Amino acid sequence: MQDKGDLLEKYIDAFKTEDEAVLDDLKRKFYYNSHMFDANPYELARREGNREVVLYILDKIQKGHERRATRSADNRRKRV
Repeated sequence: MQDKGDLLEKYIDAFKTEDEAVLDDLKRKFYYNSHMFDANPYELARREGNREVVLYILDKIQKGHERRATRSADNRRKRV
């Protein structure tokens, strides 16, 4: 099984690029910054599920950055 920290790093590598074009496209297509409402409950559920995937990816990227920051701070303390 893969280390959780390694997986977080892979999320950052895959989605957090210089121009963030892929992540921006996912946000646009899957209702990150727009309304999700639809009178059809099935369509609303589909949109909500799509948005959840984008939120999950963003959460993994955030946790990866937090892990990197913690590791960096630990390394600085070890050198002192």
